[in-house]
Parts: sequence; structure tokens; C-alpha cells
Amino acid sequence: MQEALKQALKTPLHPLPLSTPSLLMFNSSSNTNIALYWGQDQAGTQLPLSTYCQSNSADIYVVSFLDSFSGKQTNGTGEMAVSYEGPMTSLGGEISICQSLGRKVLISLGGESGQYGLDSGADGETLAGQLWDTFGGGKNASVQRPFGNVIIDGFDLDIEHGDPVGYGDLVNRLRVLYATDTSKMYYVSAAPQCPFPDEWITQALEQSEVDFAFVQFYNNDCGLDEPKNFNFDQWADFAQTRAANKHMKVFLGVPASRKSADTGYVGVPVLTRYIQKLLNHTSFGGVMMWDASSAFGNRDHGKSYVEYAKGALNGVVSNGAGTNFVSGVVFEVVFAVVVVWIL
Repeated sequence: MQEALKQALKTPLHPLPLSTPSLLMFNSSSNTNIALYWGQDQAGTQLPLSTYCQSNSADIYVVSFLDSFSGKQTNGTGEMAVSYEGPMTSLGGEISICQSLGRKVLISLGGESGQYGLDSGADGETLAGQLWDTFGGGKNASVQRPFGNVIIDGFDLDIEHGDPVGYGDLVNRLRVLYATDTSKMYYVSAAPQCPFPDEWITQALEQSEVDFAFVQFYNNDCGLDEPKNFNFDQWADFAQTRAANKHMKVFLGVPASRKSADTGYVGVPVLTRYIQKLLNHTSFGGVMMWDASSAFGNRDHGKSYVEYAKGALNGVVSNGAGTNFVSGVVFEVVFAVVVVWIL
């Protein structure tokens, strides 16, 4: 049985002002998508997932993390554990609301810490079946589904330690399982570090078809704050020439505030210039931000960091945000609870 994961449930004193929601059709081949990781509360002001989904500023939400897995056991043995903000039983309802608004919701595997890893391709295939039955469109009635009848839109690989073996097999098996449910589209994303090649993800990108690469251009010397070493072109070339999916979309992964990462954060004017340049790339898919709490909590002139980014992707350049656009603390922590879920 895995060690209990302690997470704080942060409740805001006031609601965060968000744009009026509308039902939008998701276009996976667009270059204007924004993906936000949700669940780890980087800013300390995290709101419920469905609250963020009311805004039209983001298209994909990545619930993080499924941080304990091996693929060696069946679902009943406690091999997988999910850490997130809030009770698992209510998260399914949050996901359903997001999906009703046209947002895609993925479950992220891995993270910076956690006990996870695969030892073989067979482990990857086994894990794919577990994930499908637990969170996807699987019909195995003997498997406990933490979100009830809610079916997520896919899985994300944020693998940051261990051996790269098995993840390509995991994705390939997921693709086979996805094909058994024609009622909806399913996706696979991955979040490599920007140094190329990524130690843990590149092999999977070469061996299996991944839809989105959320490249983390931060916490390394190839981030947005290191323009001479910024290597988006290298990742775009890889997508077009070496990746199994030659149409894989490469996202500009950025920290959404100064406190979201050690290095790599840039203000809105600089981020806008990067976006304007990258819009000309065939492989460019949009912007990924770590994380949702920072993306919406980092505000200037009444607009959030993610709203400025969405505007830039859509060709709207604002003169409202200053060069010193920084993260502000808006909410207070009211109470904390311990949340644990073990399969």
C-alpha cells in the first residue's frame, strides 16, 4: 500500500472573475490551444477545476498527478494513487462540467516525485488496460471507477525519473483501446523537458503516436529567459521528422508566474513576442502553463496571464500588461484536509 499523500484543499474567500463561458468545439490541430495543469496548487490559491473551465482562456486541463504505478499488478492492489486538490468523488462531477463546456480533461502520469516506473513493454500494456478500465471507456464492471461514469479524454506522460522503457508500449496499447470506443475522441500528451533529447520521453515519442508535446521550457537553460539557447525549432523539427506522429503539436510550455518555476518565467510582452514568432511554425500547437492556479492568479490590469496568452494566440496584442507583470497573492487558505485514494 502506498504512503498517504497529504494535499491541502484551498478555499478562496472571493470568487475569481472569469470570462463568460461558451461551448467551444475543440480542434486538436489548432495552433491556438492552451493547456493548463491543475491539481498541485502552485500558487496556493487553487479553485475547483470547474471554476477555471468557465473561462474560455484554456482548452485542455491536465489533472496531476497519477504518481504511483508500475503496471505489474491489477487494480485492486494499491499500485496506483492519485494526488490532487479535493475529494476524488467530487472530481468526476468537476470533470463532467468541464467537458460539457468543450474543455478536454486529461490525467497526468508521473510528476517530479512519486514512486512510478515500468520495467518492460508488458508493464506498459498492462498499465494501459488498468488506466482504460479505471478512467477511460473500459467496461470492466469489477474495476472501481473513482469518477463514476465520467470518462476522461486521455492521458498525459510527465515522466521525470526512472527508465524510459515501456511508455511507448503503454501509448500503443492505449491507441488500440481508444479505437474500441468510437463515441468520442481520446488523446495522448507528453511533457518532455526542453533539453533535447529528453531522457525519459523521447523514446515514447519515436515509438508511439502522441498528439501533443507539452515541452517544458523552464527550469533548464533552454527556457524562455535564455533566448540564445531556446530550442523550440529543434523540437519542431523532431516532430516533423522523427516522431511517430509527424503531425504532433508542440506546445510552448511556460511557468505561469515567478513562483511557478525556478527559471523560465517571462512577462506578458516577452511571452507575446515568442507566441507571435511561433505561430508561423507548422508544428506549433499553442501554450502549456504550469499551473492553473498561477495562470489565473497572476493578474495585471484586470486580466490574468492566461488571458493575455490566449489573446496573443488569437492575434490580439495588449498594451495593458507592464514589463513587471508578477504574481500576486489574492486569496487566503481557509482549511486543509488530507486526501488519499488508492486503487
